[in-house]
Amino acid sequence: MYTRFYRWAFDRIENQGIIAFITNRSFIDSRSFDGFRLVAAQEFEYLYIIDTHSDVRANPKISGTKNNVFGIQTGVAVMFLVKIDREEERIAHDAANPGKPFHRHARIKYKEMKDEDTRVEKLQWFAHNRFRDVVFKDLFPDEKGYWFPTEDNEEWEAMISVANPLVKKGKHKEDAIFQLYSLGVVTARDEWVYDYDTQNLTAKMDYFSKYFNSLEPKFSEFDDKIKWSSTLKSKPLSGIREPLDSDKTRPFLFRPYISEL
Repeated sequence: MYTRFYRWAFDRIENQGIIAFITNRSFIDSRSFDGFRLVAAQEFEYLYIIDTHSDVRANPKISGTKNNVFGIQTGVAVMFLVKIDREEERIAHDAANPGKPFHRHARIKYKEMKDEDTRVEKLQWFAHNRFRDVVFKDLFPDEKGYWFPTEDNEEWEAMISVANPLVKKGKHKEDAIFQLYSLGVVTARDEWVYDYDTQNLTAKMDYFSKYFNSLEPKFSEFDDKIKWSSTLKSKPLSGIREPLDSDKTRPFLFRPYISEL
């Protein structure tokens, strides 16, 4: 969830400002956060990270109570993101490259503490060090968004993909385990059209159908009384109605190993 809070903040400082969060440290080196790191580096001029480490799950030799600044099991980091007003540069870029996003190129500054440092020692460091006096080291990420490029990362990127859109389009023949894949049955309203109980399902869909069919052709405000999709939104304007047909209720494998109606 904390990455959503970052995104929320990214969208609200406009052309300049500073964002600061204290969060889980997993965004620093986790493989699953490569996209987050790339976006952060594209939207800000400076990223300052203070990594307190102390992830007990990664290092069972330490204690959350003794070594973590919050006394928890999860590693903790502080990050400051600085955006500088470059409006004139952005305008010039947009004029020369219509439709192409304007990317900044962040300088990534990193300060780390030791896993073995105690909670008290880490908190004292924060209490007695001014930001301007902290000695950060520069990180030089690779094109994939790894702030700490390693041979393991290169080996991972060289592995065959489970699925690849280029393979699906026929542009590559042997670069993925599965050459075809899809979303399967897409309803856009699973919570309405699936249920463990027949009566519950019928009641939900009876309400859904009656509400939808009561709408006038000039209806234009799509409230949250039912679950809308782009296809369904076009039907009231065309005068299309959707009567409930309970005879079409049938057992279905909603997810692997889960049988529903």
